[in-house]
Amino acid sequence: MLTLLLALASAQTSADVLADQAIGRIETGDYAGALILIDTAATSADADPDRLSYLRAVTIELNGSPEQAIPLYNDGLERWPDSTLHDDRIFRLAEATATVGRPRRALRILRQLNEDSFDGDDRVKLELVRGIAWLEAGRERRGTDILTPTLEQASAEQVTFYQAKARMAWARVLADQALKLDMRGREKKVVAELQARAQLLADVEGQVTAAAQLQEPEWVLEGLLILGEAYAGIGAALIDSSRPKRLTDGQLTEYDALMDQHAMVVLTKGSRAYGSGIDLAARLGWQSRRVEQLDVAKAKLDAHIEELDAQ
Repeated sequence: MLTLLLALASAQTSADVLADQAIGRIETGDYAGALILIDTAATSADADPDRLSYLRAVTIELNGSPEQAIPLYNDGLERWPDSTLHDDRIFRLAEATATVGRPRRALRILRQLNEDSFDGDDRVKLELVRGIAWLEAGRERRGTDILTPTLEQASAEQVTFYQAKARMAWARVLADQALKLDMRGREKKVVAELQARAQLLADVEGQVTAAAQLQEPEWVLEGLLILGEAYAGIGAALIDSSRPKRLTDGQLTEYDALMDQHAMVVLTKGSRAYGSGIDLAARLGWQSRRVEQLDVAKAKLDAHIEELDAQ
């Protein structure tokens, strides 16, 4: 049940072989190659349309188009109501629905599952996805109340994809909280919010580090993307923060130089985080939209750093 990329136990037909090869492509992030294999398998006389439809939907979803995968999951539920993939489709439909910004709808979809039959990895996976949905619904306390014990009790080898995904959802929430802090106003307020940002950034780093240990490339890349954005955000905030009052012109000049220096250090860390993700993807031969996002983000931040350095 609820296998991410389900390989059904059956005699290996030519279509089965192609489908298994497609799964291998998906697992390395080669979604375009996977779709070619799935389309080729579909032309075979021994093709299993149920399985191939499911794999096509999964591939499209993981390639960054969950909105296109949703109708495919719904179609599969309607066409094959007694399929062994029924619960898998419901589960992935819920995930895709949350990804397109409808986490509360995703939670309702999850209720269609018979949870009494869930144990082991399936139970852990379900709780992680439910916790992520609550986070994304803005119910952060409820989400973390589910995720904290689930992540603490899960083994290092257990549903690592979903453990890493949960940690990155949590990291994104923490990073967003940091970005919302306004480092302008009275000096005491600026200092307090700078300290709060520093703590939130440390918490983000903790989640990213824990996710990296799970060795799930896609979520490691997501973590480095989040971390780079967090560094870039705090660097920009340092530059735009309010200047202390009652300083002489000379003291203000020194203060501005010091803040610019701190900002440059943080911005450089952001660029390095992006670069680490790009290098990792290159070493693994990993292909996904997150690699493109890292490329774009690093180029933009590097240009900003050069501009500041030239001033």
